[in-house]
Amino acid sequence: MKHFKPIISILLLAAIAVQSLAQLDPMQPLSNDESVRYGVLENGMTYYIKANQEPKERASFYIIQNVGALLEEDHQNGLAHFLEHMAFNGTKHFPDKGITNFLERHGVANGADINAYTSFNETVYNLSDVPVNKPGILDSSLLILHDWSNYLLLTEEEIDAERGVITEEWRARRNADFRMFTASLPYLFPGSKYTERNIIGDLEIIQNFDYQFIRDFYHEWYRTDLQAIAMAGDFDADEMEKKVKVLFSRIPAVDDATERPFFEIPDHEEPVFGLVTDSEADRTSLSLFFRHRKAETSQQTMMDIREDYIHSLFNNMMGMRIRELLQKGDPPFVSGGIYYGDFVRGYEVFSLEAENRITTEVTGSNTDYSMNFVPKMNSGELLDGYYSIIQNTYSAKPYYKRVRQCILNLGGLNRKQIKIDRYYIQAFFKSIFIIGIFNKGRAEYWKLFIWTLLNRPGLFPYAIMFTITGYHFRKVYGAFGN
Repeated sequence: MKHFKPIISILLLAAIAVQSLAQLDPMQPLSNDESVRYGVLENGMTYYIKANQEPKERASFYIIQNVGALLEEDHQNGLAHFLEHMAFNGTKHFPDKGITNFLERHGVANGADINAYTSFNETVYNLSDVPVNKPGILDSSLLILHDWSNYLLLTEEEIDAERGVITEEWRARRNADFRMFTASLPYLFPGSKYTERNIIGDLEIIQNFDYQFIRDFYHEWYRTDLQAIAMAGDFDADEMEKKVKVLFSRIPAVDDATERPFFEIPDHEEPVFGLVTDSEADRTSLSLFFRHRKAETSQQTMMDIREDYIHSLFNNMMGMRIRELLQKGDPPFVSGGIYYGDFVRGYEVFSLEAENRITTEVTGSNTDYSMNFVPKMNSGELLDGYYSIIQNTYSAKPYYKRVRQCILNLGGLNRKQIKIDRYYIQAFFKSIFIIGIFNKGRAEYWKLFIWTLLNRPGLFPYAIMFTITGYHFRKVYGAFGN
C-alpha cells in the first residue's frame, strides 16, 4: 500500500486541479502568493521576501544571477565559475575572506550554509540557516547580497591565489563520468553553444587569463536587470522590504546594457547517435532523449499547473514500475529511469535511461577471484582488497587466535556433548599428520593443541574440529603463510 501513497496524493491533487479548471478559465494567469512580497526596483532588480517562522530565529538569503557559462566568450571559458569563487574573496564591505569569516563567527557553516553554484544559464549564491537573533546580522546579510551584485573587488592578488584552487578543482573533476559528460555534449546539444562550455572551463585560460577578462565579464553581466534577490525566514516582512528598497535601489543600472541572448539548440532532420567510451568507466548506460522547445508563456496559468501534475504523475508511475522490475529476481539493468520534464532553459525532454554493470554470467564460486561486473573502484585494487580480507581471515595465526577465543566462549560445554566415534578419531590422527607436521601453520596448530589440553580439555574435540575447518578454507582460498 505504501508504494501507492505518492500516486494517490497526486491523483487527489489532480482531481482538485480538474475541479478548479471547471470553474476557472484554464488560460487565466495565476495570481502571486500574497504572503510573498514581490517587486521590481527602478534599477531593474527583482526581489522576493517571505516571512516564515519555521525554523525559529533562522533565515536564508539568495541572489540569483541570470548569468552562466554560456555567456562567456571563448577567451573567458571558465570565468563564470571562476567569478563565483571570487565573490568570496573580497568585496567592498568585506575585503579578503571577510564574508566567510563574519558568517562563521555567527555559526553559519562555510560550504553547508555559505555556498554558490554556476550552471549553463545561471549563477546562484546562498546564505542559509542564518541566525537572525544576533544584532545586525540581518543588515549584514543584505549587505553581502548587495556587494555580490555590483561590488566585488577582483584584486590581482586574490585572482592569482584562486587560480590554484580552481586548477585543483579542474583536476579533481577529470574522472570518467566528467570526461564522458563532456564528450556527450555534441550529441545532447548538437550545433549549439552548449557543446563548447562545460562550466569548469579551459585549464589554459584558468591559469593564464588577463585580469581584465574576468572584470569585463563581471561588469557586463552582473547587473541589476539580470538579478533577483530572495529571502525567507523568521523576520518582519514589512521591515525587510523597507531595508531592501533602501539598500538595493542605490545600485546603479547599466546603461546601454548588452542584450541577454537565448541559446538555441537547432532541430535536426535525423536522429543523432553518439557512442562515448572511457577506459575508467564503471558502468554501461544507454540513454534516449526526445527534446523539444518549451511553450513560451509570460506568466503561469492554470493549464500550466495541470500539465505539471500530469508530468509529476507520469514520472512517479514510471519510477514505481522501474523499482518493481529491479526488485524482481533477474532485472535486465541495475538502474533506469523514464522522465518527462525540464531539460535546459527553454527546452523539455522525454528521456529513457538504463544502466548495467553486469558483464558475464556469474561463476557461482567465491574462490576464483573473478568478477562479472564493472566495479566503481579500480578492479585490481578491489581484488587485492578481497584477497587481503580472505588472507587475514583464514591465515593460520589470526585464525587460531579466533579459535582460542571461541573455545573460551564455549566454556560451558563439556566433552559429553560430543559423541566421539571412529570418524573423529581418524580425523584427529590425520590432523596431526597433515596439519601438525606438513602444513605451514603447524606451529599455531601445536600451540592450540597444548593450550586447549591445559585450559579447556573438555573442548579438545572442538579445537580439532576447528583446526580441520580452517585448513579446509585455506586449501579452498589458496595456501597462506603463518
